[in-house]
Amino acid sequence: ALGYDIDMALRNVDTHDLLFTVTSEGHLYVKDDIPGSYYW
Repeated sequence: ALGYDIDMALRNVDTHDLLFTVTSEGHLYVKDDIPGSYYW
């Protein structure tokens, strides 16, 4: 549940300032509003 733990931690900060975000499903992705962003 590492992805979940990271997601919960991110809920406590302004995610708009982060380059990477981890969803509750554990998927790490680059913020959409950054040019050339992508998911994996």
